[in-house]
Amino acid sequence: MPVPANWSSVKNCPVLYRLVDAHDKARLFVFAGGSEYNGAMFQSLSEDDGETWTPFTPTGILNKVMPWCSIVDIGKGVYLAQTNARRSGDPDKWSNNIIQSISHDGGLTWTKPRVVLDMPGYKPCEPALVRSPDGSLLVSVLRENSRKLNSLIIRSSDNGETWSEPEELPSALTGDRHVFRYSPDGRLVGVFRDRDKNSSTYGHFVAWVGTCDDLLKRKEGEYKIKLLHSYAGPDCGYAGLELLPDGTFVATTYIKYRPGVEKHSIVSTRFILAECDAKAKNKR
Repeated sequence: MPVPANWSSVKNCPVLYRLVDAHDKARLFVFAGGSEYNGAMFQSLSEDDGETWTPFTPTGILNKVMPWCSIVDIGKGVYLAQTNARRSGDPDKWSNNIIQSISHDGGLTWTKPRVVLDMPGYKPCEPALVRSPDGSLLVSVLRENSRKLNSLIIRSSDNGETWSEPEELPSALTGDRHVFRYSPDGRLVGVFRDRDKNSSTYGHFVAWVGTCDDLLKRKEGEYKIKLLHSYAGPDCGYAGLELLPDGTFVATTYIKYRPGVEKHSIVSTRFILAECDAKAKNKR
């Protein structure tokens, strides 16, 4: 489909979000990195469900590593977004801390980002925001990219104004680029690249099944599902996860799904928790 010419000038893990402003106007947004290496984030939007798109324009967010990894609604037309950025002045060019920004107009503009987690010696990144079922807490699940720790969790009871100190999650939740959705029965499902070195599914694309309470209490959860085998080692994930009206989950990822000379593909896989529950029960 035709897109503006400057779409060819952006790169690095573009993400797609549907955001609704205070006047109930829905827009699609693509956020992506610029071609120059200064960590600038750009955005393009569509007001007709993706039929046409604006050119990419700068968001004013600099020094980030990824475009927004997670965006959550914190009020009518108000959104909180998080991603990871380079630590200012750090000689390690691969340093990471967690930044966040607020949009008060449904994603059109963003406040100056602030650092909400900095762990010298460690590299927290790729946050996944989850709201507790009662709405009282925001949880951010983080990859730890120095590989010294399991994945991490921080929590907020004031819509991201303040965050708790980071805590390690159990090995079952240790992975890269988590994405979470609630199931119809209230359980929590997350997909990610498995990075638990003691796991039989290490490096593959998996789903974790548990509850938000398991996250908050840092429990292992119910079980983990191997969704797709990666023939490129731990080089997959960065997924989308959607819940269809009939209760089917659809997870979409980049992955090398077969051996041979072919490189990575984009693959969708579907699963229903009732079927997974039955299989998990049979394995116990």
